[in-house]
Amino acid sequence: MSTLPSSTLAEGTDTALSGAYKLTGPLLIGCFLNLILYGVLCTQVYIYYISFPKDRLASKGIVYVLWFTETLQTILNAYVIFDIFCFDFGNFPALDKVNLTWFSVPILSGLIGCISQLFYAWRMYAFSKKAPWLSMILSVIAFTQFAGAIACGIQARRYGYFSDLYAKAKVPILVSKSSLCLPFYRLLAGVVECERFV
Repeated sequence: MSTLPSSTLAEGTDTALSGAYKLTGPLLIGCFLNLILYGVLCTQVYIYYISFPKDRLASKGIVYVLWFTETLQTILNAYVIFDIFCFDFGNFPALDKVNLTWFSVPILSGLIGCISQLFYAWRMYAFSKKAPWLSMILSVIAFTQFAGAIACGIQARRYGYFSDLYAKAKVPILVSKSSLCLPFYRLLAGVVECERFV
């Protein structure tokens, strides 16, 4: 019969592991929340599929492209979390690696945001033909934030480590892209068609 070593993993750990939850806890909680919200999204897409079978093909295409993109993002995030907690468990330098996060977080999130904002810019144009310049400005903002997301993703891929990214990144992290669109929504607050559909 084989004998077990006198010290277990818990006994052999040093004080550095005692603070591991500060790094890994938010990652795990974020992944759990992502999976829960993905379940809500799948339910919403199913209800849309059942409730609006005669909806325009363009609207259906936008819904299904966004759902597919979110599915891809959820799969990639789950893979990264599995990699961190299974393959690299206890390896603190592995927490600093970017892995596939360079693609799944900034680029896919930027793509989802751009498609959604372009859809709302088109709806604003369709309901309020008095201000086509507003839809154009919102479209420019949507493409600008997507270009910024691609630039952030490329820099994250190039540096490979989060610590290098924070120290050397050339693209500044901007305030939320939604805050840029809020003043334009307030400009249209008096338009009855927009208030009814928003």
